[in-house]
Amino acid sequence: MLLSVLMSPFLAFSQDDLTCYKAGLHNHSVGKHMETARLADPRLNDYDVGFYFLDIAADNQSTYVEGTVKITATIAADNINEFVLELADELTISEITINESSTTFSHSGNLIIIDLPSAATTGEILEVAVSYGGTPPDDGGFFSGISQGTASFDIPVTWTLSEPFNASDWFPVKQVLTDKADSANIYITVPSDLKAAASGILTNISEVDDTHLRFEWETRYPIAYYLLSMTIAPYEVIEQQVYLPGIPRPMPISNFIYADSRVIDQVTPTLDYTPELLVLFSQLFGAYPFSDEKYGHAMAPMGGGMEHQTVSTMQGFNLNLIAHELLHQWFGDNVTCKTWQDIWINEGFARYGEYIALENLLSQEEADAWMNNNYDQILSVPDGSVFVPEESAEDVGRIFDFRLTYNKGGALLHMLRLETGNDELFFDALRVFHTNFAEENASGEDFANFMQSYTQIPMTDFFEQWYYGEGYPIYDMTWDYNDGTLTVFLDQTTSAPDITPFFSTVLPVEIETASGKVEYRIKPDIPQDQFTFSIAEDVLNVKLDPRNIILKKTGTVTSVEPENNYGFVCYPNPASQSLHIKITSGLTYQVSLTDIQGRVLIVREMGPGSSSQISTSDVPAGMYLLRLQNSQGKWVRKIQITH
Repeated sequence: MLLSVLMSPFLAFSQDDLTCYKAGLHNHSVGKHMETARLADPRLNDYDVGFYFLDIAADNQSTYVEGTVKITATIAADNINEFVLELADELTISEITINESSTTFSHSGNLIIIDLPSAATTGEILEVAVSYGGTPPDDGGFFSGISQGTASFDIPVTWTLSEPFNASDWFPVKQVLTDKADSANIYITVPSDLKAAASGILTNISEVDDTHLRFEWETRYPIAYYLLSMTIAPYEVIEQQVYLPGIPRPMPISNFIYADSRVIDQVTPTLDYTPELLVLFSQLFGAYPFSDEKYGHAMAPMGGGMEHQTVSTMQGFNLNLIAHELLHQWFGDNVTCKTWQDIWINEGFARYGEYIALENLLSQEEADAWMNNNYDQILSVPDGSVFVPEESAEDVGRIFDFRLTYNKGGALLHMLRLETGNDELFFDALRVFHTNFAEENASGEDFANFMQSYTQIPMTDFFEQWYYGEGYPIYDMTWDYNDGTLTVFLDQTTSAPDITPFFSTVLPVEIETASGKVEYRIKPDIPQDQFTFSIAEDVLNVKLDPRNIILKKTGTVTSVEPENNYGFVCYPNPASQSLHIKITSGLTYQVSLTDIQGRVLIVREMGPGSSSQISTSDVPAGMYLLRLQNSQGKWVRKIQITH
């Protein structure tokens, strides 16, 4: 799912919608974190859904819906006397049958409690049919289960969006992420001047009466409850096709576009990105997971996009939005997050798909500019984790927090690509992860443990800091080149020190000599760390993370230079966590650090050629005086300490 501003005169949405924009091994798993699976009623765990058959009628003038939904389920416990489904109280149930026999039920609190004619046992298969109708609740905003609105040029549209908790607004359902249906039929009866789009293959269009048609969609792939959908409008279907790697026949791409030449003329050129991206993503992440059916889009004035399985619902079209919803078919639809706390499995991957699309279809410069803009947004607030904490597990705004779930989630993968060491290994790992969890559910911890096992690179610290942790590192760097040896001093603080006091992240360092620039990788183990390099030529400059891959802020980056040949150097200035002093002469110095009033904080003696690191982490921020004295004189330097 992605909410985005698309610069088009007819693809407008309200300001209210904008607020929703949507490792060698350590021999242990990434640290356990509480995951809460939302469950409206514990009796929902008493069965497994096998098949949904939605046979419903609707139009594009309202959200009124009526029809029958059949659910085939396998009982997963013994002595079950009640069968529970979720359905909004605003919808009226006319009849419920169990295996084609009517039964009694109650409907309140958005739950249907269905009385079974006899106690069911493990392995028993039931067909539950619910006939119902009515106008669903108006939840308002982007996350309504079913909405009706008017697109530009006065085109009325009805569409559904069930993520995360709103499928029950429009059909009887079990809203449990880990219980994917094995398959589904979605039959939609609409006025004959309209078309209805849904997941899977359109197997038939039948005449119901003189004024209504039924669009009969069927999918035979496992599908999560929130990915069942319908969109209804006066559409024109623009067909494309694509030859995917390893598949000898073309796969159809069906685009349900408003039947208005002004819309069609504007969006048609951009649709050409879709087959290109299908090939690219199939190469990088493995075969498109629904190649026996289709991919496609259906337009709706929803303020963004939603990755309904095999048919993404779209406000409009640009490269980023097409890429985002398409990559969801791999991560989100085929591999689905295990709980809403792990929504990163869906949205972080899809967000990074936008970067990959820009990188491969446009240019590296475009991709980097896009990522830098994301970083600016993330860095605008000092805290927040990608993982949704337990107390926010049902907070839709937190689940789909754009800064954290989307931007920081995508940044995490960008940094993991560097941490992994090379692109071949990184994308190999993503392909195998997708294969291993295809048609199932995965958590962030599942992914972290898989990556550690597959790459044999320690991942525990990385995920503890970047996935479960909060904030970002702040670096000061000083470098010193002398007689063929380059020494890099790195001081790190963090934006959320009480939660994540340190990031042990791989950092690129670019070293420039007369012969050119060479990039090295360092990985700090402590907040104040140093690294040495043997460099034959004089070093002209050193840059920290020149391509801005790591999410961070950089304070001072300075080189060490002698102070007027007085025989010592001190750096950095300003200092945050530590101040380095190096004696370059053959004399002994008395060194002290005092405040402006002359109160002595630190005193020490330093001999010829020695180096010392003075911790300033416990010294209040402000201006101080560094005094050095030897047999030839006294020197005073103003030192600013910041935190």
